[in-house]
Amino acid sequence: MLKKSLIAIIFIFSFSEAITLEKEYHSVSPEQYGIFDTWIKFSKTEYDESVKNRDWIALYKKGASTEWKNVIDWNWVKDLDCIAPAPCHDLFLAKGVPEGEYEVRYFKNNSYTIDTSIDMSVKPHRSYLKNIVYYHNRDKLTVYCNGFTRKVEPNPTDWVGIYRVDSDNSRDNIVKWSWVENLRKYPRSRRWIIDKNELDNGRYEIRYFLNNSFETYKKSKPFDIGINIKPTLAIGDIIQIGLNDAKLSVYFKNRNKRSKKDWMALFESGTDYISENIVAWQYLDPDSVEGTVTFTVHPRRWKGKSLDAVLFKDDSYTTLAVATKAF
Repeated sequence: MLKKSLIAIIFIFSFSEAITLEKEYHSVSPEQYGIFDTWIKFSKTEYDESVKNRDWIALYKKGASTEWKNVIDWNWVKDLDCIAPAPCHDLFLAKGVPEGEYEVRYFKNNSYTIDTSIDMSVKPHRSYLKNIVYYHNRDKLTVYCNGFTRKVEPNPTDWVGIYRVDSDNSRDNIVKWSWVENLRKYPRSRRWIIDKNELDNGRYEIRYFLNNSFETYKKSKPFDIGINIKPTLAIGDIIQIGLNDAKLSVYFKNRNKRSKKDWMALFESGTDYISENIVAWQYLDPDSVEGTVTFTVHPRRWKGKSLDAVLFKDDSYTTLAVATKAF
């Protein structure tokens, strides 16, 4: 992808009436849309005056007269994404513009007199995607494909997939995927929320593919799920439900889903972890990384005693985690 970023800064002082424009533009192919990413710097006073005076901003072919018929795209300043004195943001969309040179022009007082302007260019590229970033939030992974807006869409058959970092792009190696156009729209990105419980422990990356291909266009930095994190257990309180029964819950987390028959058992503390000493036991949900297992325990097995909760691996007696609590 050919991509340019250019910052054009006109220095101003707080007492100046000049408006500062900054820009970042993405070159695009003639058959696609052009995106002109424009930032306007105001002081708070300047912004208030600009709204009051009906200032506006527009995209023109470079050198074209300011007549309305030559306007390719435009916006009132009051309609921009703006909280002055932070820079106001606008995106211009030029449908079907050929490669060439353009201008973004700023007009004051609802006039056709140019207050200031900056140049823009259109050159070939393959996608509007800038980058792929992600954020961990407890049991969720939030992925942002940045560069798309309400005006700027991904290619209809672009898709994004999660792969293990050491795997190739073959279909069989896809862990999760989605069409990019189906992801939730955000002001400057498309958002994908992934349940970490759907991912086995390992190192992954998010790869972006153009036009239903299997050629990586861009990818995220790697991220880890559960690597070097050991399972943990926490024993809850006994809840009496009758003369001879009580419920005891054990919370587990960071379990590796690749083990499909992990199981948990209760033992009196100090006894060997063998079948003859099991107080109660259950298999875990094979798709759960964390959750709760609830046992029914007779009072003679817990009153005045200490119990161990033990997590075992894959239908074996290989110990993964232990928790102890006295009652």
